Order: sequence, then structure tokens, then C-alpha cells
Amino acid sequence: MAKTISLSDEVYARLQALARPFEDREPEDVIRRLLDGGTTNYVAKPNGGRITSEVAVVRVPRERGTVVELNGERISATTVPDLCTKVLEFIYGKGLWDQFETLAPYKTSAKRYLFAKSPKHPQGNDFFVPLKYKNMYMEAHKNYETTIKQLGRLLSQLGITFEYIR
Repeated sequence: MAKTISLSDEVYARLQALARPFEDREPEDVIRRLLDGGTTNYVAKPNGGRITSEVAVVRVPRERGTVVELNGERISATTVPDLCTKVLEFIYGKGLWDQFETLAPYKTSAKRYLFAKSPKHPQGNDFFVPLKYKNMYMEAHKNYETTIKQLGRLLSQLGITFEYIR
């Protein structure tokens, strides 16, 4: 028998941000995948933007947030938008903002940007979960695994070592 649950707008938006297009058709699909667990560990080192090492790990189903290291500096984040904000703060704090801006807009596919100077994707669609920092917008409508992979590639282009811890 199906049960009905109520979610706050904030929790529903977080659930939406974890949805995989063309895979997750209903909120239950996202919840089922999260409960089943599983993600990938990525280590990206500056070498032209390629992921240099991939190690499979299993994530505890109810685990919240993530921990990454940027140039050996540990960062903990509770959500994908929180992780993106802390990465942008790190870039700015290390004096790499001008170099970062030259990469804008940063495409992750023919249809999506990771970040841009306006919250619009290449085909004119609005960012679903836009995150504004300084004069840039980052698309935070992503799951952890996709975010880790894309941030690893981006940061390697800036000469920043990026490692997913958990």
C-alpha cells in the first residue's frame, strides 16, 4: 500500500537537485537510489582537467553532506549548494578569481553549464538551482557524484588539487 509523505519546500528542492534526468521519473526513484547508496570517489590533480584516479566507495545510505580536500585543505559541506559555495570561496580566497572568470561559461554538456555570468544554460533555459557568488552563477541542481566529477575537472584547470574524502 502506497503511503503519502509531506516535504518542506527546502527538502523537496534538495531532492530535486539529486534527481538524475531521464533516470528518476518520480521522487520515489531518487529516494530509493539514495537509500540503496553508492557513489564514486574522485581524485583530480592538475593535468589538463582529467580525472587521474577513480576509486569506488560505498556511501552510507543516510549519510549527509560530503568532505573534500582542495590543495590539502579539508572542506565539509552539508549540501551540493553548500559545497559549490565553499569551492567558490576557496577560489576567491586563493586569488584565482580572475583566472576562474576566464573559464566562463563552463560547459558540462551541449545543454548545460556548471557556471556562467548569467543563470542561463547554452540553449537559454534558466539554471534550475542558481547559486550566485560575486558576479558568477553556478548551477547547483546536481547530485553529489556529478558535482564531485565536474568540480574536479574545473579545479584541475585552475591548478588546484581536488580530492573527494567522503
